[in-house]
Amino acid sequence: MGWLTGALRKMRKRAAGYDYRQSEKWRTAEEWYKKFKPEAGRDYGFLYEFSRARFDYMTDVLHQIDDKADALFRFAAILAAALATALKLFEAQRSVVKASLPSLIFFAVAIACALIAKKPTFTGGPMEIDGAMELTADEEKSVIAAQLHSACVAIGEAAARKTAWIEAATWLIVAGILALALFALI
Repeated sequence: MGWLTGALRKMRKRAAGYDYRQSEKWRTAEEWYKKFKPEAGRDYGFLYEFSRARFDYMTDVLHQIDDKADALFRFAAILAAALATALKLFEAQRSVVKASLPSLIFFAVAIACALIAKKPTFTGGPMEIDGAMELTADEEKSVIAAQLHSACVAIGEAAARKTAWIEAATWLIVAGILALALFALI
């Protein structure tokens, strides 16, 4: 069981230590945005519309990932509860309870992974309104488009982190089901 406590400690450390600002991709995007100087007279309307649409898309992706984490949480919780209830209802022998324990552990850790994936993640966003009011007409769409790009990179990093936790939860659920199936075959 030492491997399990080690894995849980590692999970806790990874979950607590996330900050999108540590991402090399985000730092590069943010550096580019800060150095960006719009060309006077150039129309940045398309770039702004594209960046806005991409920002909306990335925000939707983050919501879909949270929905998937919710579904996995519910599924793992139902599996764990059903298994525990079955063991109690059928007054399972000690050997059956012991054999079912790995599945219960897999389901419990899957629940933890899904909850970590659901953890709110601040990813920054476009500038505050007072900063936007100071922009010139030439800067408005171009600077906001550049900021949206930086925000999209931060959202992408958060989505990747959440997806990794969802993938872990999925594989833990599969492992729990396979452990039950293996136990049933024996």
